[in-house]
Amino acid sequence: MRPHLPALLTTAALLHTATWAPAAATPEPALTITMTDDTAETSEGTPLDYKITLTNPAAEERAADVELTLPVGAKATEVRDGGTAPEPWFAHWSLTIPANGTSTVSASFQAGAPRPDSKGYTATACTVRNYARLLCATDINQVPGAPDIHAVAGKASTEDGGPPVLIPIGVGVLVALGAGLLLHARTRSTP
Repeated sequence: MRPHLPALLTTAALLHTATWAPAAATPEPALTITMTDDTAETSEGTPLDYKITLTNPAAEERAADVELTLPVGAKATEVRDGGTAPEPWFAHWSLTIPANGTSTVSASFQAGAPRPDSKGYTATACTVRNYARLLCATDINQVPGAPDIHAVAGKASTEDGGPPVLIPIGVGVLVALGAGLLLHARTRSTP
């Protein structure tokens, strides 16, 4: 009977854990956010009209603060649907999204000068709580004459375009060092 004691103790511990384990809460369906604008290219002075839609699949209404941020230099020309523009490049809304419904807000801006090295002009809309961004959507418009922002990067390379060589060299040094230490340990332990 004694050999079965560890199995009984393990079973009792598992049952005890299962008894006290909290019931799993059913996760609430997540909000979704989308953002669109009416242009694909942006240069200085381009008018930008953004529409942000929040969808609530839950059975209860939800409150959400939404922020729309553009690059510094943009100028808000009109913030609709109860929003404000505390900064020229920034708009804010406090919304109540109905149960199983959507809320849509919009704002218009005039683009500032893109950074000299920029490929695209980025706008980001996020829900926020306690100054933390929770859920975001991004819209990037191509800067005319810049390399395509939609191009997929190729394999890794160094700044001059050649393949990266430092990683293989580092691995080789570590392997050689390890082999040398192993050989040294074996020679010291043999009489």
